[in-house]
Amino acid sequence: MQPKDSSKPLQTNLSNPKRKNILVMIPIGLPAMGKTSYIKHFSEIIKEKGFGFHVLCSDEIRKKIMDAVQAKDPKICHQEAYDTTGQEAEAKFFENLEDSIVSSHTHNRELEVIFLDKNHPPEEIKRLIDFLHEDRFKQDYNIKIVMIRPSCVTNYCIEGNSYPFSLSLLLKCLRRAIDRKNHDTLIGDNMKMLSVIFFFFKAYTNFGTKSSHFESIGADLVVKVPFTDEDEATEKNLHDQIAKKLNEALEYVQGFEGDPKRNQEFLDAFEKIEEQINDPDEDMINRASKKNIERSLELFKKDSVSAGEGHKS
Repeated sequence: MQPKDSSKPLQTNLSNPKRKNILVMIPIGLPAMGKTSYIKHFSEIIKEKGFGFHVLCSDEIRKKIMDAVQAKDPKICHQEAYDTTGQEAEAKFFENLEDSIVSSHTHNRELEVIFLDKNHPPEEIKRLIDFLHEDRFKQDYNIKIVMIRPSCVTNYCIEGNSYPFSLSLLLKCLRRAIDRKNHDTLIGDNMKMLSVIFFFFKAYTNFGTKSSHFESIGADLVVKVPFTDEDEATEKNLHDQIAKKLNEALEYVQGFEGDPKRNQEFLDAFEKIEEQINDPDEDMINRASKKNIERSLELFKKDSVSAGEGHKS
């Protein structure tokens, strides 16, 4: 079957025909942000172009390891299994990522896309990029790294601290996490969901999100995705209703721990919010997906031009 897209091939391997083109997509954001929905739209467009698409899901990896631990000892509860499998799951994630890169040579396609469905705390991002830039990959693989960040109407700022997410996104993620059922690893009551969301939110305190920041640590491109349908009026109203309780709760967040009383006060205020925070519509996501794909493919087309100029000289 011929791919639906009839655009001109990338022709990116002029300098080394044996070098495989790989596009790695790394999302930056919060749990329950909407990565799974975006992956669906993104993958459909990628496949229509005749390229390969692979999702490496950290939750699925963690769940398999947790299931094995609980099968070995049924007395171990879900939370204990989760708490004791972090390092093993992280090692397995990198192992599977390497396998995905190496196995790309078995596919006779011009480009393989690997989407990392994982929540990345800031300190993990550089480690991941460094891994993808290791010398052992350079001879056989032409790897481009694209960071995906939420498109927000404004970044949340308070008392000299800035966060690369809007208040709308934070609250929408919390609502999705609370309402979501049968998640592989994120299980628990509302307080548990809040602690996980707060951990990632606070981890990004004063985190630089400019393209130059990511380029300085080895990324090739930063693109934005509308995980929420936001506007400034809603953001202001949300700020007026809940910012005080949010700031009081965040002040005491250390890792996954916080002050129970302040967290509960925040949850109480959260449940009283009258503003409707909307999901982006299908057209909005599709437009963003197509734009981000074209921008990502330009990275390989630039390689093609450079290689062609090298042959002429």
